[in-house]
Amino acid sequence: MPGFPAGTVTFLFTDIEQSAALWERTPASARVVVERQFALVRQGIAANGGVLYKLIGDATQSAFATAAQGIAAALDAQRTLAGEPWPSADERPRVRMALHAGAAEPRDGDYLAPCLNRLSRLLDAAHGEQILVSEIVADLASGLLPPDASLRRLGEFRLRDLLQPEEVFQLCHPALRADFPPLDTAGRLSHNLPAQPTPFLGREREVEEVVALLLQPDVRLVTLTGAGGVGKTRLGLRVAAEALESFPDGAFLIDLARQTDPDAVPTATAAALGLREQPGQGLAETVAAYLRERRMLLLFDNFEHVLPAVTFVAGLLAAAPGISILATSRARLGLQAEHEYRVETLPLPDLAALPPLEDLARYDAIALFVARARALRPEFALTPQNAAAVAAICARVDGLPLAIELAAARVKLLTPDALLARLDRRLSTLVGGARDLPQRQRTLRDTIAWSHDLLAPDEAALFRRLSVFVGGWTLEGADAVSVVDDGGDDALAGVAALVDQSLVDQWPGDDEPRYGMLESIREFASDQLAGSGEAEAVQHAFEAFLIARAGQAEAGLLGPEQPRWLERLAAEHDNLRAALASIVGRGDGAAAMRLAPRLWRFWKLRGFPSEGRTWLERALALADRDDAAGRATAELGLGELAMETPDLAAAEAHYRASLALCEQQGDRRGIAFALSGLLIVAVNRYAYGEAKAFGERALRLRRELGDERGVAISLSNLAMVAREQGDLERAAAMYEEALALWRKRKEPSWLADTVQALGITRRMTGDQAAARALLTESQELQRQLGYDFGLAVSAIELGHLARAEGDLAAALASYVSALRQFTALGASLGAVEALEWLAATAVDQQAPERALRLFAAASAARQALTLPPPAPSDAAVLERQRQRAVEVAGTAAAHAASEGHRLTLGEITEEALRSEAGQTLGQVRERA
Repeated sequence: MPGFPAGTVTFLFTDIEQSAALWERTPASARVVVERQFALVRQGIAANGGVLYKLIGDATQSAFATAAQGIAAALDAQRTLAGEPWPSADERPRVRMALHAGAAEPRDGDYLAPCLNRLSRLLDAAHGEQILVSEIVADLASGLLPPDASLRRLGEFRLRDLLQPEEVFQLCHPALRADFPPLDTAGRLSHNLPAQPTPFLGREREVEEVVALLLQPDVRLVTLTGAGGVGKTRLGLRVAAEALESFPDGAFLIDLARQTDPDAVPTATAAALGLREQPGQGLAETVAAYLRERRMLLLFDNFEHVLPAVTFVAGLLAAAPGISILATSRARLGLQAEHEYRVETLPLPDLAALPPLEDLARYDAIALFVARARALRPEFALTPQNAAAVAAICARVDGLPLAIELAAARVKLLTPDALLARLDRRLSTLVGGARDLPQRQRTLRDTIAWSHDLLAPDEAALFRRLSVFVGGWTLEGADAVSVVDDGGDDALAGVAALVDQSLVDQWPGDDEPRYGMLESIREFASDQLAGSGEAEAVQHAFEAFLIARAGQAEAGLLGPEQPRWLERLAAEHDNLRAALASIVGRGDGAAAMRLAPRLWRFWKLRGFPSEGRTWLERALALADRDDAAGRATAELGLGELAMETPDLAAAEAHYRASLALCEQQGDRRGIAFALSGLLIVAVNRYAYGEAKAFGERALRLRRELGDERGVAISLSNLAMVAREQGDLERAAAMYEEALALWRKRKEPSWLADTVQALGITRRMTGDQAAARALLTESQELQRQLGYDFGLAVSAIELGHLARAEGDLAAALASYVSALRQFTALGASLGAVEALEWLAATAVDQQAPERALRLFAAASAARQALTLPPPAPSDAAVLERQRQRAVEVAGTAAAHAASEGHRLTLGEITEEALRSEAGQTLGQVRERA
């Protein structure tokens, strides 16, 4: 466009700090003041060759061909504003300014460029009368500042909603104010994108192109394709970080590098989003429901492992119109919506005519080699003496980033010339890889092979053995596989050597140190293991380690260390899956029964009931008929997991099978566990007399055994039965006794559940103060556990408390919070109950027609989803409220109920959240 700069453009953004307060203080003159500041800012822009291309409220956006022009314009405007005779101090606009630069092209009188997101956040960090300058602009304007002007380095800051930090400078001049408070850079990032251990070098053009493509209105799916090791993952993460501002609900990474089963992709997606499997709903449906109304970016990394899962991706795109998907894969996904972006190797210089040293250093491949080499040898530099060798090394590995990094790791031992000589010989011998592999992948294999061949024999043995871990390992795990032949040494030194040589990465974590390999390196190591003759022995050592680990966790999950052991098993989950698949695949029933039954509590507490049932059923099918104890534990675990689904019939069958096996052995502890399970089944069928009999028998057995933990479980269960039967005082007394035991044992999940249950009971007895204290305590415990379902239940109960006290606004806030949480979790029954209590509150608020609409929709949802009716105590209250609404609504009652009955659960939930959260029933602004 004529007059609009293009290419590398410097942008100047301005606005008035606290402009709302200006309008509030002096509404009569505010318009005049804003217009005058526009005129003065416009004057500075025009005088320095800029283009003012946009006005938004009191803000301006302008573009300049050079950084020096932009800085001069900002300085002129700020000086003119400072010298203007404003009507009063209150009416003086405090204008803040920021400058940033990047590649941009004008379009229809505007600009669309990734750098503008960063500039907006830089402006947000500034104070009135301050001029902030990005590092890029500072570099571009070096030596070209206006007379008496200077740049003061403020430091490196993480700007709101952006991952990559920014080096920020302040433009100083004798005519400008110099001292300001610290920059306003607070803000929470909505993402799970990992911080990268090394700087992202180069690829600016690719980042800008992919971000621009991703943000086009008609683009929903972008796939970054390319050879292994070309840098697809790093590029994808950088693009997601740069585009984060455009997705209000965040950007989330789904790492598929360790997945081999396409059916596990919904599980990995749910885990990345913090979702759990919900009763009566598959994980794919749960994820789709969660995303339906969100504006979010999903980054699926390493999709080539699970290409059949493209149907899941297609389903998400269809179900959630607000999401965008960025994928990295060695192969196209093959969907109609897909836009492929090929990630090429890094550009290389012409070896026959190398450019001057300064120009050579700007090549991304050369810069990457130098940066990685310098990380190992701080004194390393690109010099006239080594420049040709460095350029030749990068060319020998075809500009593949991973290969360059592996080669650069060798400068710790070799000069670039010596490195080139060895690399040359290695590549000349390791030729002729599989013909169906891309040439670049063969080059990468050669580079890894060369690096591998420099290992000492014991390091090479450890390297190939560690490839059995598909999900990383601890030092204890490394020890386990390092001793498969002669009982070798402690693996710590070997792992440290592999980390030093860039073949193994140390992963961040708060508990045990964990290590892992890039997938391309692990594939190479797996090939080495397969040809070593050790594969079977290493696999058995791997499985033995995990069986022992699961045994430790089985005990750890029953005490105060439960959160730590849940995290440890979560870290090993991919390894556990791989071990179970191998064990079951070869029909090893003994090993299957030593591993799977020990994991049911993990599967239950971490929300994997269906997966857990599958593994336990496979293990049971292989079990020795004489292994009654193992089969009893497996049947108990199957009962517990079936209850989570919920599948009452299957749960009862498994509990009864466990009971029969335990009775056959005289295992009183096992009998008590099976009886406790049958009690829960009976309660869910409202068979309270049968439930009480199961519970009392279990309690007797546990008291005889002196099983303190079991006694606490039985007391909690019997208290629940008593509460459901209406014997609240007996229920409270048993909950108090159980709670004392749980506080002593400090087992987090049972403690949280029992505190909550006692709080509910105290509410039902009318002891509001005690109920509120207990429910508040349970919420804090549940937050620590990450138990969102329990938090939603507590929200419902706090709503009941507020409603009983006549605080209908607080009641509404709690019910809306619960509805949000249950909906996010895909917990249909909880969502329906929250809607019913919103309806009851609407009656109290004299809104009978809205109440009847909610009641009818909730009833229709119970029927459509075959959900059980409300508990008897709740049902009576809800029916009284519904009848009140019918009486008050009069002739409008039938129409309101008819309309509600036609709505789906999703439709009534959306309507309720929108209307109940923003209208007269209360202002609810919390997000679950």
